[in-house]
Amino acid sequence: MKKIIPYSKQNISLGDIFSVLKSTTNQFITQGPIGEKFELEICKFTTSKYSICSNSATSSLILTYKALGLGNNDYLWTTPITFVATSNAALLCDAKVDFVDVDTSDGLINIDKLKKKIDYAKLKNKLPKILSIVHLYGNTPNMVEIKKICDENNIKIVEDASHALGTFSQSTTIGSCKYSEACIFSFHPVKIITTAEGGCVTTNNGKLAEKIRILRSHGITKNKDYFIRKKPDPWHYEQQYLGYNFRLTDLQSSLGISQLKRINTFINKRRKIIEKYNKELSDLPLKVIIEKDFCRSVYHLAVIILDDPKKRSKLYYALKSEGFLCQVHYMPVHLQPYYMKIGFKKNDYPLAEEFSSKILSIPCFPTLSIRNQEKIIKSIKRELQR
Repeated sequence: MKKIIPYSKQNISLGDIFSVLKSTTNQFITQGPIGEKFELEICKFTTSKYSICSNSATSSLILTYKALGLGNNDYLWTTPITFVATSNAALLCDAKVDFVDVDTSDGLINIDKLKKKIDYAKLKNKLPKILSIVHLYGNTPNMVEIKKICDENNIKIVEDASHALGTFSQSTTIGSCKYSEACIFSFHPVKIITTAEGGCVTTNNGKLAEKIRILRSHGITKNKDYFIRKKPDPWHYEQQYLGYNFRLTDLQSSLGISQLKRINTFINKRRKIIEKYNKELSDLPLKVIIEKDFCRSVYHLAVIILDDPKKRSKLYYALKSEGFLCQVHYMPVHLQPYYMKIGFKKNDYPLAEEFSSKILSIPCFPTLSIRNQEKIIKSIKRELQR
């Protein structure tokens, strides 16, 4: 049997394993000091003031949207080329969702389309409360311009940076929240670092951070500074909101701390992989998606855009037959059966549909060997040069 090479996977070292094993001997294996330390390390890395970890990026999106007041009759806009969680989290807050079409060169938000959609929404009094910007594959759109547009229209920005921990763009680290209210990261095994499952929110807004923290744990606070009841007993706690149990354990946090120590190594290896793909595949009828000139991407995914979408299936199966697994990131959210059931339809976002029809994610992760990458390149050349 051929060894199966996925499009991405985690990199767990002995140091990671020992870190987790050591954490199991602590008095607290959840809601303890290791979780707090991980949050502080994320703040240092992203240069944000606050970090709140949770059991997934999806949970972090829900907490953030909820804490920003998103609810019934509010709109959240995002792009159709994203994982469904970006918009699902808004629906789970009882809000309404709409999309802004994308740039077909990289799948990021199309700023011209955003401007036109805002102008049209003003006429109908349907401006969104939140615009959720997706930093796709580790790449970023022009956040300076987007913030200017949103500030002029009183729209809050949330960054879905599930793909972009470690990306540096427009003079700031993604997660610094220089251009947004909050930024969300994912620690799923295929992401830049992992806690098995997990995610976090970064923000510079202290009140927002505290509300997210309370919502994360059943809507309960034990912080006497926030108590409504005066002169409480020493064991007192208060449920002030209808919240969730979205906490990250200390065991997972210990893995995150250990992984974060190696993040720059992970990023450098990913960048070398993309550099090689871009160079070796340059003479083929495809394009490797690379960073914009103002962005230093972490390249969470290696994505190619084929000139001829009809060749994608053959290329997919050719690579699979040799043990290399690929994926499409993503099928447009608005064409998922659930979203079509609530009113979206084909051709609503034609640029996203065109982009999605041509893309394929090929293997890219820190332990991908040069030998295997060369085999992938040869397979792609063989299939597309027929």
